[in-house]
Amino acid sequence: MAFTSKHTTYPFNEASHLFYVIVIIGVISLFKWRSIWAFLKRLAFVLRAIIKGIAKGFRFVGRGFTKVNTKVKEVNERLDELAQEVENEKAKDKAEQNK
Repeated sequence: MAFTSKHTTYPFNEASHLFYVIVIIGVISLFKWRSIWAFLKRLAFVLRAIIKGIAKGFRFVGRGFTKVNTKVKEVNERLDELAQEVENEKAKDKAEQNK
């Protein structure tokens, strides 16, 4: 997000990063490999790497959310237990006051 801003006309934003990568690979491939097939091969390699990276990121984030959800459930169960203990203590105090 270092290059993004809503109020500037700077040429980098999230949507155009991939476009610039494709253009750079295309220009290099025209000079170096001189073949559209080589360009497509390199482009496929780069896109596959990007997709694998995104998938790994989602898998990592998903595991993190699973751990967080487990902890939230444990905390909620403990809060329910504490609330029940407080209710029991209030009932005991009220019973002692009525005696």
